[in-house]
Amino acid sequence: SVDRENVGPLMNTAILTALAAIHSKQVIHNDLARRNIVFALKQSTPSPQIIDFGQSEIVSSTSTVLLEEEYESVRKQLCGGFI
Repeated sequence: SVDRENVGPLMNTAILTALAAIHSKQVIHNDLARRNIVFALKQSTPSPQIIDFGQSEIVSSTSTVLLEEEYESVRKQLCGGFI
Protein backbone atom coordinates (compact mmCIF):
# COMPACT_ATOMS: atom_id res chain seq x y z
CA SER A 1 0.00 0.00 0.00
CA VAL A 2 1.20 3.49 -0.86
CA ASP A 3 0.65 6.31 1.60
CA ARG A 4 -0.95 9.50 0.33
CA GLU A 5 2.15 11.69 0.45
CA ASN A 6 3.97 9.33 -1.93
CA VAL A 7 1.20 9.01 -4.53
CA GLY A 8 2.09 12.20 -6.44
CA PRO A 9 5.80 11.46 -6.78
CA LEU A 10 5.07 7.85 -7.76
CA MET A 11 2.59 8.95 -10.44
CA ASN A 12 5.04 11.56 -11.74
CA THR A 13 7.74 8.92 -11.97
CA ALA A 14 5.36 6.56 -13.75
CA ILE A 15 4.40 9.25 -16.27
CA LEU A 16 8.03 10.09 -16.99
CA THR A 17 8.81 6.38 -17.33
CA ALA A 18 5.98 6.03 -19.86
CA LEU A 19 7.28 9.08 -21.73
CA ALA A 20 10.79 7.59 -21.78
CA ALA A 21 9.32 4.38 -23.26
CA ILE A 22 7.57 6.39 -25.98
CA HIS A 23 10.77 8.29 -26.70
CA SER A 24 12.72 5.03 -26.92
CA LYS A 25 10.50 4.26 -29.93
CA GLN A 26 11.49 7.66 -31.42
CA VAL A 27 7.96 9.06 -30.92
CA ILE A 28 7.24 12.58 -29.71
CA HIS A 29 3.73 13.03 -28.29
CA ASN A 30 3.55 16.83 -28.94
CA ASP A 31 0.41 17.33 -26.84
CA LEU A 32 1.09 15.87 -23.42
CA ALA A 33 -1.27 17.48 -20.93
CA ARG A 34 -3.56 16.36 -18.09
CA ARG A 35 -6.34 15.55 -20.52
CA ASN A 36 -4.07 13.05 -22.28
CA ILE A 37 -3.24 11.03 -19.20
CA VAL A 38 -5.72 8.51 -17.86
CA PHE A 39 -5.34 6.02 -15.05
CA ALA A 40 -5.95 2.29 -15.35
CA LEU A 41 -5.93 -0.09 -12.43
CA LYS A 42 -3.15 -2.67 -12.52
CA GLN A 43 -3.24 -5.05 -9.59
CA SER A 44 -5.37 -2.53 -7.64
CA THR A 45 -2.80 0.23 -8.23
CA PRO A 46 -3.51 3.27 -10.45
CA SER A 47 -1.24 3.25 -13.47
CA PRO A 48 -0.99 6.33 -15.71
CA GLN A 49 -1.55 5.75 -19.42
CA ILE A 50 -0.65 8.32 -22.07
CA ILE A 51 -3.37 8.65 -24.72
CA ASP A 52 -4.23 10.68 -27.84
CA PHE A 53 -1.29 10.43 -30.18
CA GLY A 54 -3.05 12.45 -32.89
CA GLN A 55 -0.34 15.13 -32.91
CA SER A 56 2.57 12.77 -32.34
CA GLU A 57 5.39 12.28 -34.78
CA ILE A 58 8.11 9.75 -35.39
CA VAL A 59 11.55 11.27 -35.46
CA SER A 60 14.92 10.01 -36.59
CA SER A 61 17.48 8.94 -34.06
CA THR A 62 19.31 12.20 -34.78
CA SER A 63 16.39 14.18 -33.32
CA THR A 64 17.31 13.53 -29.68
CA VAL A 65 17.15 17.26 -28.97
CA LEU A 66 13.38 17.23 -29.62
CA LEU A 67 12.94 14.21 -27.37
CA GLU A 68 14.93 15.89 -24.60
CA GLU A 69 12.93 19.12 -24.99
CA GLU A 70 9.60 17.27 -24.60
CA TYR A 71 10.91 15.31 -21.61
CA GLU A 72 12.19 18.49 -19.93
CA SER A 73 8.90 20.30 -20.62
CA VAL A 74 6.91 17.50 -19.00
CA ARG A 75 9.35 17.27 -16.08
CA LYS A 76 8.87 21.00 -15.40
CA GLN A 77 5.07 20.60 -15.54
CA LEU A 78 5.19 17.69 -13.11
CA CYS A 79 7.38 19.58 -10.68
CA GLY A 80 5.14 22.63 -11.02
CA GLY A 81 1.91 20.88 -10.11
CA PHE A 82 1.04 19.23 -13.41
CA ILE A 83 -0.72 16.52 -11.43
